Amino acid sequence: MENITMKLSTIKVIRLLLFIVLLLNSPLHAQDHYAFTPIDCSDGLSGNRVRNIIQLRDGRIAINANEIVSIYDGTSFQYFHYNKSNIIPLNDYAGHHRIYVNEGYIYIKDWYKLMAININEERFEQHLDDLFKSYGVKGALVNFFVDEAGNYWMLTDDDVLLYRDYAGGKTVEFLKNVSMNGDVRDRLLDIAVVNQQVFLFYNSSLMVCYDLETSRELYREYALDEKQDRSATLLVVPRGKYLYYLMNGRKTEALRFDIELRKWEVILETEYRLNVLSVGKEHDIWITSQAGLWVCDEKLQNKQFIPTLEFVDGKEIKTEVSTVFNDNQGGTWIGTLDRGICYYHPNRFKFKNVGKVFFPNIDQNGEVSVSCFVEDAHGGILVGTRQGLLRYSLSESKLSLEAGLPRNLRCNGLTKDSRQRIWLSSVEALFCIQNGKSRSYPVRDVAKVFEAPDKNLYICSYIDGLCLLNPDTGELKKIEESEGRQINSVSQIRNYKEGMLIGICNLGLFTYDYKKQVLTAPVFKDKKAWQDFYDLHHYSDLYVDSRNLIWLATQDGLIVWNPKNEEIRMFYMENGLVNNSIQAISEDRHHVMWITTSYGISCVNVVQEGGRTEYSFSNFNHSDGVIEREFLERSVYVTKDDVILMGGIDGFNEFRINKLPPVKQDMKPLFVNFHLFGKKVEMDKAYDGNVLLSEPVSATQKIILNYDQNFVSFDFSALNYINRSQTHYRYRLTGLDKEWHEIVSPTGTGTASYANLPSGTYDLEVYAANNSKQWGSNCATIQIIVKDPYWKTPLAYFIYCLLIALSIYWALYSYLRMNKRKLQKAQEEELNQMKFRFFTNISHEFRTPLTLIITPLESLIKEVGDIALKKRLQSIYRNSKELLDLVNQLLDFRRLEVHGEKLFLVKGNIAEFVSSIKSSFDYLAQEKEISFEIDDKIAEQLESETTYTDVNREAQKGDKVTFGYTGTSGGLSIDDFTGSDYSMTLGKDAFPVAGTGLDEELYGMVAGQTKVITITLPENSKYSDYAGKRVVFELTMSYVQQANVPMLTDAFVKSAFNCETVDSYKAHVKNDVSGTIETKITEAKNEAILTQLLDKCKVTGYPEEFLAQQSSKLEESISFYSTLQGKTNDEYCQNLYGMTFDEFVKASAGQQLVYQAIAEKECLAITDYEYKDDLEQFAKDSGYSKVDTFTDKYDKETIVKSMLVKKAQNLVMDNAVITEK
Repeated sequence: MENITMKLSTIKVIRLLLFIVLLLNSPLHAQDHYAFTPIDCSDGLSGNRVRNIIQLRDGRIAINANEIVSIYDGTSFQYFHYNKSNIIPLNDYAGHHRIYVNEGYIYIKDWYKLMAININEERFEQHLDDLFKSYGVKGALVNFFVDEAGNYWMLTDDDVLLYRDYAGGKTVEFLKNVSMNGDVRDRLLDIAVVNQQVFLFYNSSLMVCYDLETSRELYREYALDEKQDRSATLLVVPRGKYLYYLMNGRKTEALRFDIELRKWEVILETEYRLNVLSVGKEHDIWITSQAGLWVCDEKLQNKQFIPTLEFVDGKEIKTEVSTVFNDNQGGTWIGTLDRGICYYHPNRFKFKNVGKVFFPNIDQNGEVSVSCFVEDAHGGILVGTRQGLLRYSLSESKLSLEAGLPRNLRCNGLTKDSRQRIWLSSVEALFCIQNGKSRSYPVRDVAKVFEAPDKNLYICSYIDGLCLLNPDTGELKKIEESEGRQINSVSQIRNYKEGMLIGICNLGLFTYDYKKQVLTAPVFKDKKAWQDFYDLHHYSDLYVDSRNLIWLATQDGLIVWNPKNEEIRMFYMENGLVNNSIQAISEDRHHVMWITTSYGISCVNVVQEGGRTEYSFSNFNHSDGVIEREFLERSVYVTKDDVILMGGIDGFNEFRINKLPPVKQDMKPLFVNFHLFGKKVEMDKAYDGNVLLSEPVSATQKIILNYDQNFVSFDFSALNYINRSQTHYRYRLTGLDKEWHEIVSPTGTGTASYANLPSGTYDLEVYAANNSKQWGSNCATIQIIVKDPYWKTPLAYFIYCLLIALSIYWALYSYLRMNKRKLQKAQEEELNQMKFRFFTNISHEFRTPLTLIITPLESLIKEVGDIALKKRLQSIYRNSKELLDLVNQLLDFRRLEVHGEKLFLVKGNIAEFVSSIKSSFDYLAQEKEISFEIDDKIAEQLESETTYTDVNREAQKGDKVTFGYTGTSGGLSIDDFTGSDYSMTLGKDAFPVAGTGLDEELYGMVAGQTKVITITLPENSKYSDYAGKRVVFELTMSYVQQANVPMLTDAFVKSAFNCETVDSYKAHVKNDVSGTIETKITEAKNEAILTQLLDKCKVTGYPEEFLAQQSSKLEESISFYSTLQGKTNDEYCQNLYGMTFDEFVKASAGQQLVYQAIAEKECLAITDYEYKDDLEQFAKDSGYSKVDTFTDKYDKETIVKSMLVKKAQNLVMDNAVITEK
């Protein structure tokens, strides 16, 4: 057991010695410093266990970490998730985690399985086996490779190697019996294709070279002297003329095969596992391993082992480095097993950050402020801080306290004079250091010591202003301003021109002519160019460069003054500065200006051509290694070896000017997101029925939007992995923007937004640049098409044109029609004028005979004594007058046409007006046997409330007169023509003796007057005994009374008719009259229906008994009325019904028989309920107020028959159809 332990210990010692010998035998060189930037889960990485890194064709980085694939665009990550349907087995692969990429896919190969991401669809490929079947793979897939050109090599289970040209889309069988290429069965581990030569690498370290076109074997080589075991893993990386070969197995080696010389070279041989090999842009070789990271140059002469990875902030990690990838920008991506990604670029962090961890006199919780630098005679750097003076070794990057000086000096400035003396200015005192010894001067608050060309030393004092120092005696001589003004504070002084200095004081800028010993302050204030700048800012620093330009640092911008042409320039962030608060200014030997600010550094390149001066800016910030906190005023220094030192809070920056990164970095931006109305647009998703992205926005060439989808924004990334915070973009939307928009993105992602885009076709063009602002040669372009709204489509324009054409046609048609109408109207007007003239003339012709008719007619009426004739003559007179009025109206209408006429409104009695019209048709109505009456309910009710008052005047219309009358014929008094105290209302009532017309004679009589009138009764007078005879009437007026008709007011109608208002009273009367009219109409309609029915029914026989009953019943009622009037039954019936009594009995009996027949035909019956319910109303309709009296007179059977007749009548009236003729 002890022997075994000793053997194991011996083996370990031997391995250690071999490793040391390997390091010692490796050519030694100055070790490069690699400062990495971490990218881990806190930045969005899917996991910290990184297995593979590769770059897509568009420049994005694909990362396989924690079994999740993500794509990184420099600012954000996009994740891809898979399931079982995305995996196909690889039965013969148990090697490295491998990742391949070509134009369309990302392939992930890992321990017996294969997956693929469709780049164009940005998702894992579903059913990958179907995809390979489409490629011509018939059997099971055993292994899979992708060469540098993106073509596929597929090994199947029948030991056949298939080759697929990805661009050509053709699959061929390249080689059979692949595993039997050597002496024994061997496993294929990797494939490389270089210059049309295919290299197959086997587990045994065998390499066989074939011709790609013919599959012919060209040669074979063994990489190792001894064959490997079956558990070996292999990685081959082709680059240029080399094949880099990484083998893990019985031996762990990194080799390189020179294809041209067919020669193997050993890069590295270790006892531990090597993971991944990658070749950089400068052909540097990076190898990851369990122990750390190896970096070799192309010549294999300089090898550097990095066991721990150092971050830019000084922190270090020690972990297994699992993978490495070199991108096309020259950056290196280091994947670790548990710490995420470490990114390195040689142009990144060129500014070495000497933070407070380097300061031996400061703990980590304290603060250090670096205020000044100077280089001593031996090349050492003295660093002045507010906490003391230190010495810095550029070669070792170490700081140490400077001996021989008080600790915690508050240093303001350091100066080396021509005698190599170091002058330290501090708050406490002034010190002179030479040959390791120091001397102090009791001068406080010195900002700086300056040696002029005349070798005199000047003190810039915050208290005493500008003073001349005698270094031997320490005597100070204050320099006064020429006009006696006091300069109390001077912070900076520089050589200006021969014999003159320029500096900063409390009054602004000043100059000192040390030959003439004249100090002038302030200066330039009277210059026109300075008027907008002077006395506005505090000056932090002053520098006169090699071009004699004066640079002034202010807290709000940079001022550059050219004394030759008196031109002044002011620069701000929008002009290119990294920050507006300027702290210090210096110039290197390349005449490049360095500007430190409160946040970052600006490098200014000045070009003077043709009298013009151009300034270009390059900016650097924390991502370039610049200290995080602000720089201090005047704390900048350039060494003789072109090392620039810039001091600030918590440290300083060291930068070797000869390692300034190349200014231009050719960038092509990439569209990464598309937003519609502020929401991210997803692929294959419809928005308002419109699928906007059918492929990733990074691959999209055209986007078609509806007219109302016009609020869009695009995110783009320049893939600036070096320093994303210094990414500049310029973009424009052709077709809309006339100028370029320029933005700088601290996050690395730029955004272009456009609202209310009108319909049209646009191209969004985006260029990118780094901090040099030299725009890349390639731009990202995407076409945006906003479709026309439906009212701007070709169909709409066609409709518009059609409508316009129709409108023109309609306008033309209307115009012609209007002209035609005008012509017709003119013709009609002429015709009307002719008609008017005709009517005027004919009216005059009518007027003359009418006048000739009316005049004698008036006389005739007065002379005629026959009352009937007189009434007819009066009717003729009245109608003649109306005709004359009509003729006059025609003449008035003509005057209205010519001169116009006014309308005059007068109040009148509508009842009288209607009555006058009605009277004109009374005679015609009588002839036509038409009942023609006027029903004036309101007038009747007012008349009932009218009172009368005796008046002593002539009787007139409307008066109530009381008179007596006596009629005689042949000297004998006639009883029918005699009456006394008869009252009537003139204009309403008729004279008691009908047909005499004597009511007209009552007009004009007064009370007590007697008038005798002789008239001749008409031949058809009802008074047959005196028809055609002369009768003398004597009229005696007893009273004439004036009617007092009440006013129709609210008070009156309320007291008289119990109505609240006149309107409500009128509404009540209207309803009453309407009801009466409706009743009369209904009665007339029903009478007409029954008359029509009876006229169409024929009674063939009358039952004797029924006829006798009807005769008895009717005789009782008729006899009462005929006896009352002194007439026989026949005379009464003849006068009332136009028939004899017997005829009336038969007609009544016939009606009863017809209705009984209808009742029988329609099966009508009277139920007991109907009999009891309708008996009372039936008795009232029959003229009996009491039911008992009615039932005593008639038995039930008779009453029921009468009810049946009534029911039959109602049936007929309800079902009758009335038609208008």
